[in-house]
Amino acid sequence: MSTNLSRRHFLISGAAALGACFLPADILRRARQYQLDTDSVLIETPSSWAQTLYATQQDSGTWQFALNDITTDIPPAPSWRDWLDNYQGINVDDRNDLGKWVREHRHDYHLGRKSSDWLDSEVPFRVWENYFEGRYAYQDSPEAQALEYLAGLKLANRDIRDEGGRSVGEIKYYYGVCPGNDWHFAEAEGDLVLPALQYRLRELGENTKIQIA
Repeated sequence: MSTNLSRRHFLISGAAALGACFLPADILRRARQYQLDTDSVLIETPSSWAQTLYATQQDSGTWQFALNDITTDIPPAPSWRDWLDNYQGINVDDRNDLGKWVREHRHDYHLGRKSSDWLDSEVPFRVWENYFEGRYAYQDSPEAQALEYLAGLKLANRDIRDEGGRSVGEIKYYYGVCPGNDWHFAEAEGDLVLPALQYRLRELGENTKIQIA
């Protein structure tokens, strides 16, 4: 399932922006010249980093962010053991904890009496699909995590400007793109936002590398 989510849908949040100050002229000049020479975006990679902020092009000049990974399709459905342990907070090795959950949900999922008969089998697709379109979309996906990460940084509430005061772009935060679609994500509008954001991340002491996917 592609996450090429159109920015023409409902924008719930206000626009966010990047710099408490102008983008330095030398960085902007190099980025613009590189774009003219190569028709691509110059991002000056930090010497070291602890995490990667992927930028995937959606439309011309629009980039969607994802933290440490990218959603390209529905991930494979997990086993019941993995589902309960990692997604429901149930300790499957604790008979009381597992038994309580089974009593509450046995008829919802048509589970057998012996947990050993189904714990290592795959959860039904409808269960996984509901999670994917719910909590995964607004919290657990790399795109939602990128939104949460960027929204928590000190980014000024205005667009990025060059040394002449002209706007070069902005970041927008989307908290659900339309009724019935809960995908949360952030997008950069403007190619020069990417080098500007990388510069700002270094200013803030963030060990984050922006990489074009």
